[in-house]
Amino acid sequence: MPAPFDDIPPFPGPHHNEPPLEARVIIDFDDALRAKGLDARVREIMESADRAGQIETPEQAGKAADLVAMARDAKQAIEAEREQLNRPLLIAQRTLKGRADGLVAPMDAAVATVRDRLDSYCATADAPALGDYGAKATARETWDFEVVDYARLPVAIRRHPDVLAAMDKVVRAQVRGGVRKIAGVRIFAQTKAAVR
Repeated sequence: MPAPFDDIPPFPGPHHNEPPLEARVIIDFDDALRAKGLDARVREIMESADRAGQIETPEQAGKAADLVAMARDAKQAIEAEREQLNRPLLIAQRTLKGRADGLVAPMDAAVATVRDRLDSYCATADAPALGDYGAKATARETWDFEVVDYARLPVAIRRHPDVLAAMDKVVRAQVRGGVRKIAGVRIFAQTKAAVR
């Protein structure tokens, strides 16, 4: 006997009326900040920073240092709230990625040998090969490279913003590690406030 009302969709599950996950996380984050007064604290710190004038006396410097310390503490508290909400999402994301990779990686490995054989076939075939699934295999030429001398690369490549950013990162790490002389680099000391 057929089930009654086959044309009616099933009743939604228990979470059907909740906002999407990405919206729920933001709502939870805002609620946590509000409950701990962190949103108000940030506004107060910003207002104090806007009112701060020039620093010309030890008393003014002390007040400025207090403001910097309060901002640092508020930032750490906000980051802790974000981390508390983010950790389960990261774990779920990694678990989901691992599950998907665990399914796909063995398939990719199995198909890789077929792909190599197909590459060999297409390199010598005169006409495209058509499959029942609708796939079409043809020969196509691709280009690859190997840099044999980085110093001889054109200036447009050596001065590309991505290359410069990578070099800056390496130089910064060496300077922070104690290196004080690097050819082509001006290394200098700066005095900044240390607030504890």
